[in-house]
Amino acid sequence: MDWASVFATVITAVLFGLIIVFVRSTTTGTIEVIAESGGANNIRRTVIGPTVTGVWHGHNAEWKFRGGSLGHRCVVSIAVDAEVDVVVRPRGTLNKLDIAGPPTVQVAGYPDISIRSTDAAFAERILGAASVRESIGEALTDGRDVLRIGRTSIEVTRTVGDIDDRPMALMKAQALAMAVCEELSALRERSP
Repeated sequence: MDWASVFATVITAVLFGLIIVFVRSTTTGTIEVIAESGGANNIRRTVIGPTVTGVWHGHNAEWKFRGGSLGHRCVVSIAVDAEVDVVVRPRGTLNKLDIAGPPTVQVAGYPDISIRSTDAAFAERILGAASVRESIGEALTDGRDVLRIGRTSIEVTRTVGDIDDRPMALMKAQALAMAVCEELSALRERSP
């Protein structure tokens, strides 16, 4: 092997690394803008993947893009104390594989949505709010999209086919997570 080919290989590797750093930096910058537009503060970039953490109305939150064989996913997580489990997703072929978890419940006004919950009355109260209902219609459009209200967090995962659609998908996921979080807070204030 001659020095010219070694030099060319090193230069190619360095350029490729710089391109990856630039793309990751630009992607993370986009996530930061979305988080700030939603009212987050104390925003920090993480070392692993295009992920941003911050605080939204006193709740720890995380915004991230993930890639995979099923498409690009946009995830928003907000730390809460819900004390129940609710899983909401559009009906589709993937729901047939969703056999683990809470039992299926029926919630009025959601004929095309699969809902599983450990507390049907809680699911009815949260999902019955107008802001949540509207956000679910916009954010959960694919059978792979999911809203999870767990005992410690709210997580919205939105799947997109085109990488260019990620910012809008992340904003819709953020709107749904925030609507659910606000409704949880309102329920706590109304309960004795």
